Amino acid sequence: MDYIYLIENTIKYIEESLEEELTLDSLSERCYLSKYYFHRIFSAVMGCSLIEYIKQRRLNKALTYVLDTSEPIVNIAYRLQFGSQASFTRAFKNNYGFPPGYVRKGAVKLSPTPVPAVLKRALKNFNSDVVTDFTFVEEEQQVLIGFYMDVDLSDQDIQYRVNRKAKAFLQSVKPKDGYNAFAIYFQKTSELENKCIHTFFGIGWKAEDENLVWPTYKLPNMLYAKFRYTGDLLYIGDMVVRDLKRWMTIAKIEMVETEISFIQAYDQTYQEDGSFSLFLPIRAIPQGM
Repeated sequence: MDYIYLIENTIKYIEESLEEELTLDSLSERCYLSKYYFHRIFSAVMGCSLIEYIKQRRLNKALTYVLDTSEPIVNIAYRLQFGSQASFTRAFKNNYGFPPGYVRKGAVKLSPTPVPAVLKRALKNFNSDVVTDFTFVEEEQQVLIGFYMDVDLSDQDIQYRVNRKAKAFLQSVKPKDGYNAFAIYFQKTSELENKCIHTFFGIGWKAEDENLVWPTYKLPNMLYAKFRYTGDLLYIGDMVVRDLKRWMTIAKIEMVETEISFIQAYDQTYQEDGSFSLFLPIRAIPQGM
């Protein structure tokens, strides 16, 4: 079964039915799945519970009505199934930081958000739940040549800056066809939600190669959990982080203390929006094993 397609259709239906009653029972029946299995799949794909997702999308729709219409707040509350004006106002304030009446006066600038994109990847059953597909792999020690860069995710031009610098580096070193490109993220997994990340972008380097003017970084011999994604990590990063944090909670695998948060390995040549593998350090492997 194509679970990604199933959830894409579900969120489309939810968006079209925000003013109707939406329940786990009714949505799972549309997909011909038990409500328990459907909820596991939805949570795995979207990174949040079905109830939380519906609530967020209703609040987003409510924000549109608050900003673009003069409809009474109480009508908006009942239209979007909140039950009472008080419960709606409380949820709205908790989500946006201000009550709807204050926002309507134009005292603060808020904008509705589009329907979240579905992060396309394979899923698997694991520990009585559904998670992103993964494998355990041991990677040998490898030396990379490249450059360090602090990535500020709050910078609207960061995708352009990173891609420009990466391409300038590749033009400088002129790697052979079929090279492997890597991006190393040094932030600790407990701090993945921070907006500034220290990174190293590079390619495999051998002693006989030239271009020693560039810094090098030695990837350690370690055991990793390997995941597969497609897209520009600077764009889908929030979804990937939610995915990894959920996986770590369900997998219950002891993480290794290391300076590396995770490694992005592009499929051979560097393509910022192409397919890549993501390696999450699990534990150090003692020498001789």
